[in-house]
Amino acid sequence: MMKNAFVTGASTGIGRAICESLAATERWIVFAGVRNFEKLVPFKHPNIKLVQLDLANLSDPRALLEQMPEELHAIVNNAGINLLGPLEYTNIQKAREQFEVNFWGPVAISQLLLPRLRAAHRPHWNPKVVVIGSIGSLAAVPWQPFYHATKFALLGVFESTKYELASQEVKVTVICPGGVRTDFMAKTGQSARQALSELPPHSPKAYQHGIEKLSGIIATANRAGSTPEAVARKVVRVIESRDPKFQIIVGSDAKLIWLLKCWLPERAFMSIYQRIFT
Repeated sequence: MMKNAFVTGASTGIGRAICESLAATERWIVFAGVRNFEKLVPFKHPNIKLVQLDLANLSDPRALLEQMPEELHAIVNNAGINLLGPLEYTNIQKAREQFEVNFWGPVAISQLLLPRLRAAHRPHWNPKVVVIGSIGSLAAVPWQPFYHATKFALLGVFESTKYELASQEVKVTVICPGGVRTDFMAKTGQSARQALSELPPHSPKAYQHGIEKLSGIIATANRAGSTPEAVARKVVRVIESRDPKFQIIVGSDAKLIWLLKCWLPERAFMSIYQRIFT
């Protein structure tokens, strides 16, 4: 029997790779949440169905439900945006907009579609809620405090939710990749340049220096990070698993960061991060 999955942020990067990987199994019909149809490079697989979705404007949830099947076997909350800049000078309205997409969007989607996940439960099948977090859900770097705030918040809200859904046999997993070679990195670089241009002349010189260092690290990550297909393969395995782990770290860089944060004394870890990012 074919199963149904809904993936947000499906037009590019990790989201697109997840849609294509699921469809390629020939076991899934994938409902791909896309904000802008006009800029979309068309999907080739017939099992991928487009769904109009703007996470920054979920004013009419009925419109989304009308595009969904009555039973959903998995939802993948993938869509997200980045915003760079020191806390002191970040525009609060932009930070709120980031929360709308990165945090409130996945929360609203999950609230809306949980009844359809429950409807898909079978004796040998557990519906899945998958969230694409980040190593930035576990370890924060300077110069993007609100991005990390959204990712930490996602980890917290869905850790709570996994207990709430356990008796209903709905499984929850947060995938935490490190650097991934997608246009998200390029957009992050653009955000860094914007943050630099918005620093007032009297701002501490350390802010400009730190953001410039982070920009260089982002460029390196865009060349050396995991492929979106590698993350997508992990997501497919999670979705098709009987009982996946709650938190899964993807990428050698992410695993190293988490290992160091877990095992090093706090001051030692902070010293490493200060040397790298400030």
